[in-house]
Amino acid sequence: MAETKDLDHHLVEIPADGDHHKKLIAVIQDHPLMEISDSPGHLLLLRLSQREEDLSGRIIVGKERRLDTLKREVFQLCLLFSAFHGLFLTLLFGSSSDDLDVFVCRK
Repeated sequence: MAETKDLDHHLVEIPADGDHHKKLIAVIQDHPLMEISDSPGHLLLLRLSQREEDLSGRIIVGKERRLDTLKREVFQLCLLFSAFHGLFLTLLFGSSSDDLDVFVCRK
């Protein structure tokens, strides 16, 4: 418990006065999308484009996820292929005998 008392605590004070709020509203009012959203037709188009952007973003994320999964599976297959052939060749060369006269047919 003594260690927790020794820690330095920092407080960050966020100004919440009216002047800050007015500046924030002024910045929002100057935003180009605010001008578009004043008209009902433009607001509808803005919402549709945002919805379409969100949908295309989700589709792209899904495709990227599938691509990452496919890359991982291909890497695993290559690794297993290399490990299998390494083991197979090690067993093949290890089982070959140095004395070739034993396996040679004689007449």
